[in-house]
Amino acid sequence: MRPYEGTVISWIEPEKEPTKHFISDLKQRKQQFNKWPGNIILLFRNGEEKMSFITKNKDLPSRIQYLTANPAAIHEVISAVHKPGRDHLPVVIFLNKRGEILYFSEGYRIGIADDLMKFMTHVIP
Repeated sequence: MRPYEGTVISWIEPEKEPTKHFISDLKQRKQQFNKWPGNIILLFRNGEEKMSFITKNKDLPSRIQYLTANPAAIHEVISAVHKPGRDHLPVVIFLNKRGEILYFSEGYRIGIADDLMKFMTHVIP
């Protein structure tokens, strides 16, 4: 038995709510996220935004990768999950190892990190 592996991908706006709330949740659960064998990717609109965020947020889980994303990619993902294209950030997705979307959240939602923990701690044979 092992934890459910996969990837969390999130498009964020670092200086705005509700992204700040999501980032706070990641910090609070740093130890749990560090123990999980999956990947966490935070996507930014540009390199300046990414570097500013990294500089200001040293206490996030070590598993996080920071990347700059093509702005059109978010529209493609939202279309793929058949959601209206509101593009309210953060957009948070959990993909299993086969690339299937098991979780999708867009905009303000309390408990995103709790929801992700359910997938990360779910044990599969």
